[in-house]
Amino acid sequence: ACNHASLTVMELSMNQVIRASIPVIVALLAVCIEAKVPSRAEVLCLLVISIGVMLAVWEESKNAVLGIILTVISSVMQSVQMSVSGRLMSGRSGKLNSFQMTFYTGPVAFIALLPFAVIAEANVFNEALTTRPGSTIGFLLGSCCIAVVYNVVLFQSVGTLSSVGTAILGNVKIVLLLFLSAALLSELHNWTANQSL
Repeated sequence: ACNHASLTVMELSMNQVIRASIPVIVALLAVCIEAKVPSRAEVLCLLVISIGVMLAVWEESKNAVLGIILTVISSVMQSVQMSVSGRLMSGRSGKLNSFQMTFYTGPVAFIALLPFAVIAEANVFNEALTTRPGSTIGFLLGSCCIAVVYNVVLFQSVGTLSSVGTAILGNVKIVLLLFLSAALLSELHNWTANQSL
């Protein structure tokens, strides 16, 4: 929810650059939650990621402070989810698989977000349901299915690679999104040399 809210005040490309810091946050949390210390090579990669994100965000910090704050909050929350998931999926007492993780976390997420949805979006939802019921139900069910598939894939990746490996792999998605946002949304043309680097 914080990540989507940030997109109302900042470009998708900058949002994704900030989210590229997730592997750094996951690695820090993995030390505390999963008792996994990154290797020297991983620390070097994480350092490069950190410097890149700082260069890009420094330029943007004058324009979209609220967007940066919301994106950082969402990045920390996803990092906590990935690290806790890594711990639960590799636990000695009993491992959970990706389907079980999705089954157990889905209702918790629904209950946590329901009050915000009712307060902020009830009127828009009711209007859409009244004027375009088929499209509204189709969009709602379709996005729910996509969310379930995304979570299963995310948890499967965490169980197979590790939380840090999954977070680093997620940066490939960010690079692809940056290229798509440049091509389809005409973003990145106002970026400085530091941000592009």
